[in-house]
Amino acid sequence: MLTNLKEILVAAYKGGYAIPAFNVDNYEIMKAIVDACEEQKHPVVLMFTQSAIKYYGLNNLIAVANNLANSVSIPVVTHLDHELDVETCKAAINEGIQSIMYDGSHCSLETNINNTNLVYDYAKSTLKEISLEAELGQIAGVEDWKKISKSVYTNPEDALRFWTATNIDCLAISIGTAHGMYQTKPSLNLELLETINKLLQKPLVLHGGSGLAKEDIQKCIKLGIAKINFGTEIKIKFASACVEYIKTNQDCQDVRKILTYAMTELKQLIYEKINICKGK
Repeated sequence: MLTNLKEILVAAYKGGYAIPAFNVDNYEIMKAIVDACEEQKHPVVLMFTQSAIKYYGLNNLIAVANNLANSVSIPVVTHLDHELDVETCKAAINEGIQSIMYDGSHCSLETNINNTNLVYDYAKSTLKEISLEAELGQIAGVEDWKKISKSVYTNPEDALRFWTATNIDCLAISIGTAHGMYQTKPSLNLELLETINKLLQKPLVLHGGSGLAKEDIQKCIKLGIAKINFGTEIKIKFASACVEYIKTNQDCQDVRKILTYAMTELKQLIYEKINICKGK
């Protein structure tokens, strides 16, 4: 069931659990994720990155994902992730996306606020109910995560100002996580998360969920995280399963068999993430 992020996110925030959000690159990954979540009766977000859009095409990606969402009973949100360009956000709205993350974290606070409001105003002008996510602070990639310092963590006062100056539905914050797979255990600033949560009392988003320990994720959920992003771990699992099948079935010429095996293996990982996101 294709749905809006806002309503399921507020329920998660109030209910003490989180919505898993997965970056997807192709139909098979989308299908495995949606099927696993349908079996577990847990809502999910399908996220599209700039690279996925370049590969698949924005209109194709949204159309396939929306159709897949409407084939199941659970809430499924289609979401544009880390989009830097306001015009691309507008194009995604026109194509029927349900949720957008405009990422202005690289800009000044004023520019971030202004561009976020441009996306909101455009969605409103089209009379479409679009959920809006934004980001404050800088969430590094794995190659840079050791460099993360307090200077790039989300500033609580800026977070409050941003929230009151925009119409966002959730805010992605920087507390020490990173995109990609961690090479050593990250040190999360849970005190900062608690401060921001008490200040805003609104749904917060944690990026960099791949490889993050179960206990760390569940601590974050207790402190206001209502959406958790997973990307790299999904790609690794799917690709490694394809390689595994080919190695053990070298005479196989049926690509569908390879992909079906990879989908089955990926579902096991999705079950794990769902259980973690249920909180305690």
